[in-house]
Amino acid sequence: MNPWPAIPDDVVAWFRSIFADAHRAVYERLVNLPNIRETSLDDALIEALMPESALTLLPSGAIIALLAQRDLAPAAP
Repeated sequence: MNPWPAIPDDVVAWFRSIFADAHRAVYERLVNLPNIRETSLDDALIEALMPESALTLLPSGAIIALLAQRDLAPAAP
């Protein structure tokens, strides 16, 4: 059985960076509108991640593709 390949450091840094930025964008909305609907926060997260959805070639040679979507299924009663 082959071991899992190592994830390059620049891949980890890239993901941490874009999710930190997305977190800040969502948090800012929550701070400014404390009674905002949760679905609006979901939308804000997706909006913040969309600019990073294109294929990205990192210095290590890794190619990143970030795919994000919001589940539009109705919530359980």
